[in-house]
Amino acid sequence: MKSLEFTGERFHPELNGEIRQEHMHRYAWCRELAAGKDVIDVASGEGFGSAILAEQAVSVIGVDVSGEAVTHASRRYTRENLTFKQGDAAAVPLPDGSADLVVSFETIEHVSNQESAIAEFSRLLRPDGLLIISSPNVDIYSTKQEYDNPFHTKELNRKDFIDLLKAHFGAVQIFGQRMLVASAILPAEVSTSGVELLVDDGEVRRVTREAPQSMYFIAVAAHSESTLTLRQASILLSEHYDVYWQLKDELTATRKEMERIRGHLDAVLAEFGPLKSEVVKMRTERGLANQLKHLNVIAKSGLFDSKFYGSQSGKVGLWKSQLLKDYVVRGEQAGLAPSSLFDPSFYAASYPDVVESGMGLLMHFIVAGKKEGRLPKAPE
Repeated sequence: MKSLEFTGERFHPELNGEIRQEHMHRYAWCRELAAGKDVIDVASGEGFGSAILAEQAVSVIGVDVSGEAVTHASRRYTRENLTFKQGDAAAVPLPDGSADLVVSFETIEHVSNQESAIAEFSRLLRPDGLLIISSPNVDIYSTKQEYDNPFHTKELNRKDFIDLLKAHFGAVQIFGQRMLVASAILPAEVSTSGVELLVDDGEVRRVTREAPQSMYFIAVAAHSESTLTLRQASILLSEHYDVYWQLKDELTATRKEMERIRGHLDAVLAEFGPLKSEVVKMRTERGLANQLKHLNVIAKSGLFDSKFYGSQSGKVGLWKSQLLKDYVVRGEQAGLAPSSLFDPSFYAASYPDVVESGMGLLMHFIVAGKKEGRLPKAPE
């Protein structure tokens, strides 16, 4: 049948990758707990999880706020012990004590009145019943990843999640769920033997505990410690998606692309290298042309006195043309006066706008300042 339209709000079993492993693992992990029990799956969505639980449960009722999702699930997953109803997580249309097990994965973050939803889950359970519920860890899922899920109303950290549950449940066991890269030694032949879990925290030890920075929290909650059924740790291996090799392949492809770009850049630089020297040459020639223009303008202005400048610069004995060139190249920048008729210190102090323009002080006076009525030196 036609699949329910994927909007990003609900998981679909046709999807692959991390999202499939995360969602499938949760339901497979608690499937055995459903054996011989009446189960309510709150926020059942597409219906795949309810169908997994129904493989071992006496009865399963999937509840979802979306009428479209309920219709789809009812048509796609048909078992005598499986039904679907429309209802809100904070107001499930079922009587008190309807279930031995309530399951609600990735629901609470979508609910605005979270306390009412947890109270509702407690109401639905029989005295010795269990709640299995998951929630994204806001510190990792959103903050660390710099991600904002538009479908989430309120995400919880570890303390908030535990406090929310303990308001209605006397016993709570927390698990962490996340994708991991680990070294695995597995038998070539199919086996149902146990798996040894080793943790390397500087010392390799045989211990079972939550990995750092869990993406999701999963809680098993009961009304009392005596009725809390502890669950064992679990690992799901996918034959279709390997995050380790996906990242390795992406890294290899990125390196190859970088090498290609680097090669292309080297070729471009080799092709345009001669042009660089040509540009430098053109800039040099343009600079010399401007310099020659300045020399001619200053020489004709009558404001350059070679003897005066020679004594100021300490270069007495040079030809007039040499002294003029020295003034244009070095003297003006050093603040030396070209003659007794022009005082650069006075001109700079009197007309700061000229200094800000970056134009040579003497050239400015010759080209514009004189016409504007500016003084070349202090009045005597």
